[in-house]
Amino acid sequence: MATLKIEPAPDGKVWVTLTHFGEQELVALKKIAGARWNPERKQWSLPDTPATRAALAEIVAMPPAPPPQMLAVKPKQGNTPTRKPYHRYIAGKDKPLTRTSRNQTG
Repeated sequence: MATLKIEPAPDGKVWVTLTHFGEQELVALKKIAGARWNPERKQWSLPDTPATRAALAEIVAMPPAPPPQMLAVKPKQGNTPTRKPYHRYIAGKDKPLTRTSRNQTG
């Protein structure tokens, strides 16, 4: 659902910030008479009239756009990397770790 933030502007206009919107809401906003995009402010400048306010209310009331379709992706078959087995030493359950010298004589 689209969200609008409306701020008063000089010369009988309003600044409108549109968030959480889809293509349908943007097209409806562009159709409002006198709608101008301000790239510096990243806001729309619109005349402050009852018709503009009614059009903005309709944009907010629009049902949310359906989510885009997801693509089904199959996992890659074969050539799966092999992992070396991992063993964690557990005291009391595993044999103690010992070092033997190569120079031991028996």
